[in-house]
Amino acid sequence: MAEARNARLVSGEIMAAAPAGDALPCREPHFDFVDAEFVTLGRTADAAAVATPATPARAEASAAGGMHMLRSERPARAPFGSARGGPLFWMAGFGLVAAAFWFSGGHALMPAGSFNPMQAAVQPLRIASVVSRVDTSGQRAMLNIDGEAINDGADPLPMPPMNIQVVAHDGATTRYNLGTSGSPVAPGEKFAFASRLPVPKNGVKSVSVTFGR
Repeated sequence: MAEARNARLVSGEIMAAAPAGDALPCREPHFDFVDAEFVTLGRTADAAAVATPATPARAEASAAGGMHMLRSERPARAPFGSARGGPLFWMAGFGLVAAAFWFSGGHALMPAGSFNPMQAAVQPLRIASVVSRVDTSGQRAMLNIDGEAINDGADPLPMPPMNIQVVAHDGATTRYNLGTSGSPVAPGEKFAFASRLPVPKNGVKSVSVTFGR
């Protein structure tokens, strides 16, 4: 009892046991309200870099996918010569063959005095008649050629030079040029020409006269 009465007091809170049967007092919660301001900070480059880290695995997968597209197999080609050409292919081939034949000398197979529609459309001048005869009255046989050219156009035109071709019986061909000095020919007018040429050794088989250039 003496120790209880002489006990020293200590700083602190004196805890006392609640009486038995009494409930603990219910205290209402106490809230402190403090006014505060909020500031929204933008995402910096470092924050963005941290928020979205690099994904090398995904990039590598995308690159692999792109390379896969480049490595995609192409459709197999048909063997050369297995497919037949279309109509345009054959038409182009025939055109090339015909052009090669014509420029290699095929045009020489056409008669020299044959009618050329393109020439008639471009050149109104035409050769109306050609008469040839062999004159043996002299010491040497001579070939006399007489003819006429006519202007079927509506304007006066200069007479171009003429080409005379003489073919012998053995096939030898001799060509002559007959100058006209570019004499003007009025519309509907005739231009008479004449030439005297030596007769080939093997005789004359044919004579043709055409306009020169």
